[in-house]
Amino acid sequence: MTARRARQEVLALWTPRLAAALQEGGLEARYWALASAWEAHAGLGQADEAARFEALARALNPACWMLDSTREQIERIQKTQQQLATALAAAR
Repeated sequence: MTARRARQEVLALWTPRLAAALQEGGLEARYWALASAWEAHAGLGQADEAARFEALARALNPACWMLDSTREQIERIQKTQQQLATALAAAR
């Protein structure tokens, strides 16, 4: 399974459950639910949706380490995607 397909499946499975997770969970659970959607959309290159989930996650005023962790993960994903695109382009 590719990372892209995994992200698409995560969003397909998670989106219907997101509202309930946001109502039922504590601050950390709500943050990580939103951060997961933020990360998946960012990894799919869906900047508008990623920004929407980022804003919702930030609105919870999470601990700095939580935001840092999410941003670092997204940066790693984007760096890996860029390296892969560069390698594939060079191989052609």
